[in-house]
Amino acid sequence: MPAEYNLKGTVTFDEYLECHKILAAKRRMWIRTIITIYGAGMLIYGMGFAPSRPDLMFTIIGALLVFYGFVISSIQFRYRVKRNWDRYPRMKKDFDITVSSAGVQVVDDKGNPSHTAWDSFLRYRESDSLFLLYLSPLLPLCLPKRLIPESDRDGLRSMLASSVGQHNNGEQDAAEQPAPVGEPG
Repeated sequence: MPAEYNLKGTVTFDEYLECHKILAAKRRMWIRTIITIYGAGMLIYGMGFAPSRPDLMFTIIGALLVFYGFVISSIQFRYRVKRNWDRYPRMKKDFDITVSSAGVQVVDDKGNPSHTAWDSFLRYRESDSLFLLYLSPLLPLCLPKRLIPESDRDGLRSMLASSVGQHNNGEQDAAEQPAPVGEPG
């Protein structure tokens, strides 16, 4: 296991899209669920319970809402992410990131290093193609797995688990939380 891992390259659009899908997963699920349920309710009402049986307006609007929840929202999300990708070409620049036992060092395009210690990261997460190091709940540093040799991924994974997992940035673990008042600890 190397003492440090160096990643040089760029983030691809698919990796950028995956990062945004991870960040927006809960919000998108709730919005799509609510719209789909509301649309299904309108469909059921329009087709079976409307006084003028069947109510064409309720049925059409309900079908559109269900269609939006299943199809259009995914297309719309990808379009918005692609629009941001095209709007900010700086995201496509090469980067140089070094992950070591001391923290993460990023060298910008002018050769200026920036070091972030491990206790600045809230948590890390792994997806199919990325390691995400969270500086805040909505601000991850994306480390593409394709830039890390297959043989080094387990070592990096264990370094992240031990370095980011060893602190909790002021958040109490479930085992350390005080018992509610009136209950034995």
